[in-house]
Amino acid sequence: MADDYAYPVDQCDAATERHAALQSYRDKRRLWLSWIDTDEHHAVWRVLSSMVWTDVSFKVLTHFATNRASSPAVDGSVPAPSGASAPRASAGKRLKD
Repeated sequence: MADDYAYPVDQCDAATERHAALQSYRDKRRLWLSWIDTDEHHAVWRVLSSMVWTDVSFKVLTHFATNRASSPAVDGSVPAPSGASAPRASAGKRLKD
């Protein structure tokens, strides 16, 4: 994973005075990858996954709603939601239907 570097820092092409910075970067990268992959308090993948699936489901539902002639999104009775409030607005629209 994070320790899978082909060469140790002292064998890298970086200037000798930059070896400390390179090691610092590697240490930070190891920490960041642990947050993404394993840390339960920094659930980066879960947040990203949730954001992506919310966006995908909203776009799919919007596509089907706008391609249906009798849909409130098409006939103008309910304005089409946009932005960050779109999932909440579309949920309210579905309750109204």
